[in-house]
Amino acid sequence: IDLSKSGKHSSAIQLVNTDMGKLKMDSIRFVIKRLMQEEQIALFHNAEDLRKNQKLGNIIVVISACLIIGLFLYIYLFLRPVFEKVKNRNVEIAANQKLLQIKNSELEHFAYITSHDLKEPSRTIAGFIDAFEEDCGGHLNDDGKKYLTYIKEASHRMSEMISSILSFSKLGKSEPYSKIDLNEVIQQVDKDL
Repeated sequence: IDLSKSGKHSSAIQLVNTDMGKLKMDSIRFVIKRLMQEEQIALFHNAEDLRKNQKLGNIIVVISACLIIGLFLYIYLFLRPVFEKVKNRNVEIAANQKLLQIKNSELEHFAYITSHDLKEPSRTIAGFIDAFEEDCGGHLNDDGKKYLTYIKEASHRMSEMISSILSFSKLGKSEPYSKIDLNEVIQQVDKDL
């Protein structure tokens, strides 16, 4: 083609008649055929590798799925009894809490009735002491007046203790907490002793 373009037609025709072009074409065909075979071999190997990778991927997916299912089953079977125990304990706690509320209510009611019943004799004693002091206070010597004061104070302390028992039974329900002077408590205990 190059010879023909440059005006050397006869040389181009001679070259075509020499079979040199045919040999070149055969050589090119041979190289192309070899390249196609190598490409087919490479495609075959790639397809084999792809199949192996797919098999390996499938195996990994199946093993992972089995492990996950096994893990969930283990957790379910292991933790289920724990959850059941917790649930049962919560039911027991709720029942005990309800029972405790009932008992606290009964105890509060009992403390109220008891404190009311115990205050009556204390009031009676205090009333008789006041009456005795009015009627006979002038006839008592110093020791008698001192003893009468002790009885009056003891009666008053007993009435306060009864009220304290009632307050203690209601502790945290109706009255807020307050600070107290422990020195006064100690003085009172010392006086009682």
